[in-house]
Amino acid sequence: MLARRLRALLLGAAVAALPAAVRADPRDASDASAQAEAFFRAGRRAAEAGDFATACARFAESQRVDPSTGTLLNLGDCEEHRGHLSEARNYFQTALAQLGRSDPRVQPAGERLTGIEARMPRLTVRLPPSPPAGTVVTCDGVAIPPASLGTAVPLDPGAHVVVVSAPGYLDHQESLSLNERQSRDLLALPGPRVSAPPVPRALSQPPAVTDAAGRGGPASAARTAGWIVAGAGAIGLALAGVSGIILLDEKSTVTAHCPQTRACDAAGAAAASANKTWLPLNTVAWIAGVVGAGAGAYLVLTAPSGRSGLGVAPQAGGAAVTTWVTF
Repeated sequence: MLARRLRALLLGAAVAALPAAVRADPRDASDASAQAEAFFRAGRRAAEAGDFATACARFAESQRVDPSTGTLLNLGDCEEHRGHLSEARNYFQTALAQLGRSDPRVQPAGERLTGIEARMPRLTVRLPPSPPAGTVVTCDGVAIPPASLGTAVPLDPGAHVVVVSAPGYLDHQESLSLNERQSRDLLALPGPRVSAPPVPRALSQPPAVTDAAGRGGPASAARTAGWIVAGAGAIGLALAGVSGIILLDEKSTVTAHCPQTRACDAAGAAAASANKTWLPLNTVAWIAGVVGAGAGAYLVLTAPSGRSGLGVAPQAGGAAVTTWVTF
């Protein structure tokens, strides 16, 4: 397997120049190793033909099936040809970390890594002296860590999008294009402050009915008095009902405990006494309830006609139409 990996070097002729004759026969290797070997050979053929998209896909599959440092080096070479300098740098860095110092691939791989890093453009994103609290900066959809702000970050050549977000502000988007070896600074400023939207009036709240002087009109006063009187009548009717239930209960007690006239036991006598108290109260409650309910209903129903109308209330993104009627 090591002999197979020794063949996986970079730079076209440099790759082929490294030892290749000591590769093990795939028939003696495991199935995974044989599959990785097939993908690796297919990747080398595609790379020699200049089809680096296919070559990278084949090398990646070989690395997935049977990881190898040599395949990582070929992936780095392939991604560099495609202009994906960030990925190429990562592959070379990972491979160099796995190679021993005496490995013949260390020097050419290190030179390739140095050349790639020199070609990468750098972007320095800076915040203003007093940025809004919670400011977040993303580059190509990935958040830039706060520790990296103000530091030159290597990127791939080409188009990039930087977005600055902050609570209470509109997002600000900056599109830029970077060439190889270019360095650029960018001040990360959020968009304009967002103004608070107007609070709409509740749709169920009708406008107050007032007279010409701005005071409540006669319709409102008569109607209010009617509801108050009707409420008092309702309380009277409720009291009449409760006292009537108590009278019925006391009457049944008197019947049970007073079998003969003027011959009641203690419970019967107490019930008879209670009847004398509750009977007048029940009578008064019925009279007050009926009169109050009737008078209140009369005042409400005979109050002067109210007003109705149509209103438009502004809201964020449009308006609300409100209708109302008062009696």
